[in-house]
Amino acid sequence: MREFDSFINVTGLVDLPLVDRKYTWHSANGQHRSRIDRFLVSEECLQKWNDLKQWGLGRSVSDHCPLLLKNEKVDWGPKPFKFFDSWLEHPNCKEVSSKVWKSVEVRGWKGFRLKEKLRETKKALKKWSANHKVEVDRRIIKAERIIAEMDEKEEHNQLSEVDIEKRRNGFLDLWKNMKIQESMWQQKSKKMWLKEGDANSKFFHRSVKGRWRRNEINSIQIRGVQCRGVNEIKEGVMNYFKGLFSEEEWQRPKLDGISFKQIDKADNDFLTATFSEEDIKNAMWDCDSSKSPGTDGFNFRGSNSSFIALIPKVENPYRIEDYRPISLIGVMYKILAKLLANRLRKVLDKIIGEQQMAFIEGRQLMDGVVIANEVIDEAKRKRKKITWRNWIKECLQSSMISILVNGSPTQQFPVNKGIRQGDPLSPFLFLLVVEGLNGLMQSANEKNMYRGVRIGNGNLLVSHLQFANDTLFFGEASEENIQAIKSIMRTFELVSGLKINFGKSQIMGVGTEEGWKERMAYRLCCKEGDLPFKYLGTPVGGNHRRIAMWQPLVNSFKKKLASWNGQNLSLGGRITLLNSVLSSLPMYLMSAYKIPKGIFSSLDKIHMNFLWGGMRERKKISWVNWERVCRKKEYGGLGVKDLRNFNMALLGKWWGRLVRGEDGLWSKVMSSKYGENGGHWLDWVRDRSGGGSIWWRDIQNLNVGDGVYAGWLTEGFRIKVGEGKRVSFWWDEWCGESCLANKFPRLYILSTGKDKECFQMGRDLNGTWRWNLTWRRTLHQWEDETAKELQTMIEKVRISPGSADNWEWIHSPDGKYSTATAYALLTNQRREEEEAEMYKSIWNPSIPSKVAAFNWKVSLDRIPTKLNLLKRGVIKEEEERKCVLCEEEEEDSSHLFLKCKIVKWLWRAFPGGGRRLNRGETWQINVATGTTQARIWARTNCQFDGSGRGKCETGDCQGLLECKAYGSPPNTLAEYALGQFNNLDFIDMSNIDGFNVPMEFSSDSPQCNRVIKCTADIVGQCPGPLRVPGGCNGPCPVFKTEEHCCNSGKCGPTDYSRFFKERCPDVYSYPKDDQTSVFTCPNGTNYKVIFCP
Repeated sequence: MREFDSFINVTGLVDLPLVDRKYTWHSANGQHRSRIDRFLVSEECLQKWNDLKQWGLGRSVSDHCPLLLKNEKVDWGPKPFKFFDSWLEHPNCKEVSSKVWKSVEVRGWKGFRLKEKLRETKKALKKWSANHKVEVDRRIIKAERIIAEMDEKEEHNQLSEVDIEKRRNGFLDLWKNMKIQESMWQQKSKKMWLKEGDANSKFFHRSVKGRWRRNEINSIQIRGVQCRGVNEIKEGVMNYFKGLFSEEEWQRPKLDGISFKQIDKADNDFLTATFSEEDIKNAMWDCDSSKSPGTDGFNFRGSNSSFIALIPKVENPYRIEDYRPISLIGVMYKILAKLLANRLRKVLDKIIGEQQMAFIEGRQLMDGVVIANEVIDEAKRKRKKITWRNWIKECLQSSMISILVNGSPTQQFPVNKGIRQGDPLSPFLFLLVVEGLNGLMQSANEKNMYRGVRIGNGNLLVSHLQFANDTLFFGEASEENIQAIKSIMRTFELVSGLKINFGKSQIMGVGTEEGWKERMAYRLCCKEGDLPFKYLGTPVGGNHRRIAMWQPLVNSFKKKLASWNGQNLSLGGRITLLNSVLSSLPMYLMSAYKIPKGIFSSLDKIHMNFLWGGMRERKKISWVNWERVCRKKEYGGLGVKDLRNFNMALLGKWWGRLVRGEDGLWSKVMSSKYGENGGHWLDWVRDRSGGGSIWWRDIQNLNVGDGVYAGWLTEGFRIKVGEGKRVSFWWDEWCGESCLANKFPRLYILSTGKDKECFQMGRDLNGTWRWNLTWRRTLHQWEDETAKELQTMIEKVRISPGSADNWEWIHSPDGKYSTATAYALLTNQRREEEEAEMYKSIWNPSIPSKVAAFNWKVSLDRIPTKLNLLKRGVIKEEEERKCVLCEEEEEDSSHLFLKCKIVKWLWRAFPGGGRRLNRGETWQINVATGTTQARIWARTNCQFDGSGRGKCETGDCQGLLECKAYGSPPNTLAEYALGQFNNLDFIDMSNIDGFNVPMEFSSDSPQCNRVIKCTADIVGQCPGPLRVPGGCNGPCPVFKTEEHCCNSGKCGPTDYSRFFKERCPDVYSYPKDDQTSVFTCPNGTNYKVIFCP
């Protein structure tokens, strides 16, 4: 079977979904069935016939079903309006929207007026978009025709300046419109991880078609009846969900007598307070700008009714139950729901029991997995205010839905029960409902109707865990417990209306007698299960040190890669996939368990094969060793995660949470089983003398190893003294690098408080802490001098009564353990700054990823030059090592791209490498055809030797005379982008990288008389932290923080950016500065930059 899968992957064939059947072969005795027969088609075939489908027919007397391959286009009805992000880049889109919005006059309450304006805007955009798509396609065809004509003309005669300009404009127009087309396909394909990745419309196109084929419904079984044809399927699906979302009214029983937590008046006032403009803004910004739109067609980059999209839960779905209904909420309702959800989440932790791990701040999914493991290990060892309610009620009762069948909606119908998956409010409302189950279990525990599992010496009772609708019960293996569970679940079902899915439920036993599980499973109407089992997608109750447990993860890697078929992606695209998708696949499991070395090797091999060959048939050359690939991009790597080190860094979070004494059920379980959370967590976390579960021993052993792994956790945590009640004065490392007992052994022997905590070694006098050290006898003079040294040391630390003692992670500015800082520590990612600057220029965001990836390989001399191929045995003859161009020198990267006599003249043809300018001198640069973006800056105080190497005080180009990358800060920048939308040039000046010389940036065209200046005395007035020789640095290069660099795209002005803005108002002062700092001129304008005007 593996060989067959490999054959499909290598050849790039597509296995079409099977319509009307699930299996194609049945054994004679009826006990076995399989899908053996299938059509496999090529991508080229599917592009020619878009609507190919394979149907399973009746098999009559045969054991195989005949298959019918048919190309049949079916009209499923009108498709709803969808807004595409690329429209926002077109000025006509904004013009159309603005014109309609201002022209529509509607009377009524504000919500109704807003809804009507959106409706009219949608009509106008729908009409405009139809012409826009045709216009884009037409422009692409026209541009390709112009380029082809000019190329053909050049075959026979040299092109004139007019022809060269014509072809240049053709290229610019083609590039612009293909980017628009690519953006639309990307949004359709839902490949969000490729936002910054491979510019490959072919890949997006195939992704969209592949999703459509997998999700298309041509035949479906509803309540045992097979539905075919457009009307039959749409009507059947609508009636099914209409019945699912409605029920006859009846008086449900109530949970009288069950106590629940309640919010106080302050929380109630918070919930019902008037929403501010900031609240609304935050709710909108929380919504993904490119997610699937609802019934109004808008997403956020651009009434309470929704579409329900049917997402397959299994491969080759054939029953309506095989689809998961996901609601696509309208934009206006989503804002309202987000507003309510953002408030509700703030108070949920006060009213939801600690057994519930889902959707509550401070609680983590993996807590439930860890608790489940520890409980099973233990078992083995033993053997409101009315306004708020009205808001929520209105959200639920006013909803209308229609089902999307192959992209076309059915008739709308009201929702009379249930909540919609996809509604921002739904997860939190669901938690409030299932809290009823928690209340029933707590009551059963208190009344001794149900017996859970007691944990450790602390005798902590654990009876159940919840994560939204996933519930795990723990208890004694007794018939009384089984009966209690059945009664509790039936009661909860009657009260809440939530039905227990017994078909998916399992009963597992630890040390139970033979036949007991079978009898109890029959009583509960559920399945029998065995250890280990999956809880929240993670294996629980097994030995995670065994390779077999991890094989499904390895298989999922291979399956994911096979579905992508790497041959559709460039190296840049594969790098993006590795960093954003593949490396994240095992993160969930790696957060819980330590992965065996053999699995790391398998995953690294899969990563490597995909990176260099895209999983094609023949093994490809691994051009760069894996250690370098795993370095950060600025240090010469690709930023791919080193899985072993990242696994360690993720597991280290458990240390961080334990030593900081976090509260919660998981913490109580650890404390009850392994120690008291009263003083020194770090001591017993690192104490490996005792036993414990496999998971616990792995957590303890994280600190053990060679090199960087030796003591990395214990040395990374330092005590931050608060009130001093949990800190040993002599034995904890709270003052300096070592404990005081080791630093002052003589004084420790003489101390009367060897076992005392810090708070017992002094007292607070009127708000000032005074240390009071006492000795068994009078100190000798030399001992007294040592005591004074000790006194001087401890005086630097102040005890603060009422402030808790805590542990700090010394590698993070905020003192909290973070995976990122731990990973950087384990991978020792510290390199030379000059090296970092060089690689930053290679991976500049404005450079296409496939180009940047190629430049990276060139910089490392890891491309298939003849010398490299000779070293790897690909070519055998020594004489074949000569350059393919000059046939004189050995061909390596440096020669091929820089030193070859034939290549040198090409580099001289590219302007902008830099030159010396004397006072009053002018340098004219003729921009090469096809140039779209550039920067201009000055270098100052430069010294170079005869080979062209040296250094400049500001604006330095990695010590080279001829610039091949952007200059180092500080430098005043003039920036331009040529031939953008509407055939405009965009120009600006920037102080983001600081300031080194005054500058004026202007045009010499009468059509555009724009002048931008930055001539203030910024160097002389530069704030202290930004001062450098010859210039004034920008805050981002100096501080490298989110506040100043805006890496996430969300930041505002700072005092430092205002310093630049006040002196040069028309110049960019920080990355997200006002867009009025960008100016436009018609394409073809000539520009002038003056230094020191």
